[in-house]
Amino acid sequence: MKPASASGLQIAFLTFVVVLMAAPLTLWILRLERWAPEVAAMIDKAIPFLLGVAVLVSFRGLRTICSIELNTPVPAEKRAEVAAVTVLHILVAFGWAGAVALWYWIAGAEAALAHLMRQLKSDEVEMATAFVPAEMVRSLLVAGVLAPLTEELVFRGLLYRAWEAQWGWFTAMLASSALFAAYHPNPMPVFVAGIFYACLYRRTGSIWAPIVAHAAFNILMWYPLLGRLVFPRSLEAPGDLQSWAFHLAAMLLSVVAIPAYVSLARFQWVSPGPFPPVGDGALPR
Repeated sequence: MKPASASGLQIAFLTFVVVLMAAPLTLWILRLERWAPEVAAMIDKAIPFLLGVAVLVSFRGLRTICSIELNTPVPAEKRAEVAAVTVLHILVAFGWAGAVALWYWIAGAEAALAHLMRQLKSDEVEMATAFVPAEMVRSLLVAGVLAPLTEELVFRGLLYRAWEAQWGWFTAMLASSALFAAYHPNPMPVFVAGIFYACLYRRTGSIWAPIVAHAAFNILMWYPLLGRLVFPRSLEAPGDLQSWAFHLAAMLLSVVAIPAYVSLARFQWVSPGPFPPVGDGALPR
């Protein structure tokens, strides 16, 4: 099968097969020894991405496409946009927390919101866990480097492009973002992230733009950095909505900024072009 003839559904099916194969492989590795919980969590996180990398490099067509994608740099005049979208992506994360806080407050007033915050691990426990070596590898290396590289090549470099050729950029953005979100435990903010990454890819013509934004976000959301501020444990009155003023402001900003950037993405800066005709072998028959 030629890369140019690979449909979005075929690529989506391939991602499903990789995830499906990762489950028994992870289970087998975890049964080899009595791993510490942090090591087991790292293995569980890393296996699907390592398997995905293995698939991308095993088929000549996929390997060629990935090589072309990774050899296309972000245009110098678009680097400021990548930085701005990364900051906006972070603000949206705070806005999502604000939306959750507002939902609990509406559902049960201050008591419900305060109860939610009490269910979270304490700052001391989170900080101690974050600096465990295996957890640092999981958060900074796997989530911060391996995951953005693999996911952007698959969901934007392959899937979005295939669906864009079939359905147009807007439908492809929504569909690839929805599938991207489906593989994560917290799908709604991940769906919004997928929209940002697809728009960045469209606006820059380089897969490095969403990779950098994705990696920067994941690293900055490590708990000792900005992660501890998303649901802050230090609030004196966690049930009082006034304590969530910044998060609620970020939520309102998100409501305006997300559709505004999608609207801006209508104006494509440069097209990455169709899949290169490199012959058979892109996907398994």
